[in-house]
This record gives sequence, structure tokens and C-alpha cells, in this order.
Amino acid sequence: MSLFVGFFPQLVAGPIVRAHEFLRQLDRPRLLRWKVARTGLYYIIQGFFLKLVVADNIGPFLEKYWATQSHALATLLLTFLFSCQIFADFAGYSLIARGIAYLLGFRLPVNFNNPYLAMTFQEFWTRWHITLSQWLRDYLYIPMGGNRGSELETYRNLLLVMLIGGLWHGAAFHFIVWGGIHGVALVAEKALKKTNSQRFTGSFSKWGWFAVVQGTVLIAWLFFRSDSPQQAFWFLSNLLVWYSPDENVREMCYALVFTLPVIGWHVRSFLTESGRLRDVSETEKAFWGGVMFCLILTCYGERTGFIYFQF
Repeated sequence: MSLFVGFFPQLVAGPIVRAHEFLRQLDRPRLLRWKVARTGLYYIIQGFFLKLVVADNIGPFLEKYWATQSHALATLLLTFLFSCQIFADFAGYSLIARGIAYLLGFRLPVNFNNPYLAMTFQEFWTRWHITLSQWLRDYLYIPMGGNRGSELETYRNLLLVMLIGGLWHGAAFHFIVWGGIHGVALVAEKALKKTNSQRFTGSFSKWGWFAVVQGTVLIAWLFFRSDSPQQAFWFLSNLLVWYSPDENVREMCYALVFTLPVIGWHVRSFLTESGRLRDVSETEKAFWGGVMFCLILTCYGERTGFIYFQF
């Protein structure tokens, strides 16, 4: 058990590894194989690229303009930038952790699976911080009764679990509001029977609900990133204020360059999941691994800590 507690690639921030997932791997023989090393190194390069090139280059723009913007376009830009930053920052750490563990002969669970492709709120939580979602399900939602009771009891359980999930990030009211938004969204979706994207009738309804899901996720990020609910509501009120682009907005647009990898990441995965493209080949991994490694050495941003290490 001390080996499990002291295994440095996994931390409380995630991926959240359970003892039975780790301990059963201890007795497995380990040999140095190129295929294993290649996969681990690719994860590590992906992780450092997302953190150093994407998240750390977006971060300074958010720090500079987050509390000074005053109109809709700036608000939309900053919200989108933060959604890309937090994905790159946390998914980057998770990939680095998985890669290091892989090199040591251990497999840690996948923690992110293209969350901005989620068509429903339920699906979002099977793609974002997957190990936390599973932990909340197994240790809170199911013991509280899960969906075994009445509909009202199920809605109560969903809402309480997400509120507790918000508190997990910190004892601050804006985190509770963030969790509450997701809780209310899950309850509304379940009440509307939209938890299975296959139930949508017609592409308009399907993609319309996708817009609702991702729009709600973006609004929730406002509360997550803000220092208080009051600041988040101030952000939302600025959506009603329209001005022509100013110098601040033009400067923020430069940061959009660093969101392209996140967009491309999701587009490539969408094409793969929908059967339009094959899985990434070893040749493609080698090419992109080389590109990312060069960008890590030449285009890294300001040094900052991992966002989730603050909680």
C-alpha cells in the first residue's frame, strides 16, 4: 500500500487512481520495450506541449484582461480562451502523469477524452476529468441511492453530487455555483430525457442541444475562473454591452493562435469517432510528436503552475 501512496505520477488532482487498479499491476513482469517507451514518450510530449505551448501562452492574456474587459466580444473571447487553457493545462498534466507511469510499466486511467465534443451533459462528465466523475459516482451518487428511488430523489442526488464536486475544488461560493450549474443542467437534461444523444430526432435538434450543452459549459467556466460569483455575474452582464473591437480585443485575438491545437485535437477526434478517419497511425504520431517537441523548445510560454494544483 505504501508503494501505491508513494507512486509519484498520480496525485490527488488526477488521474485519481484506485488501489485495486494499481496494486494488481505490481506483480506484472516488466521489460524495456521500444513500443512501451515510444507510447510513454508520446504521452509526455503531448502533455508538455499542451501545458507549455498552449496553456502557458494563453495564461498571460487571461491574467492581463480578465478583470478589465467591459463588453460582449471581450467576454466571449476570454471565456473561450479559458476553456482552452484549463483543458490544455489539466489534460496536459494527466498525459504527463500517464506517460511517466507508462515508462515505469504502469497504466494509469484515461482522464480526458475530448470533452468539448460532448453532445449531452451526461456525456461531458464521461469525457472531462473522468476519474473524478467515476469517483463521485461510485462513492457519492450510488451510496446516496443513485437512480434507484423516485425521479425527485434522483434529481436531488444529482444536484447534491455536483455541489459536492464543486466544493472538491475549493471552499468558495463560486465553485459551488459552478457545480450547481452542472447539477441543474444534469437534472434538466434527465427530466427532458435527453441523456442519450441517439434519442434526438433530426440533426437540428441534436446539434441544437449540443450548442446548449457547450454554451452552458462555457458559462459555468466563468464562475470557475472568477474570484467570486459577483465577478462572474458582472461578466454575464457585459454580454449585453456591444462595442466595436478595441486594441485590447485585437491583442486578445493573438492568443487565439494557441487555441488552434485544442480545436484541431477535437476535430481530429470527431472525425475518428464518426468513422471519417482512421485512428492515428504510428507514422502520424512520429510526425506530430516531432512537431510538438520542436514547438516545446521554441514556443513555450511564461512559466506557471498547474491550475488544478491550486485546489
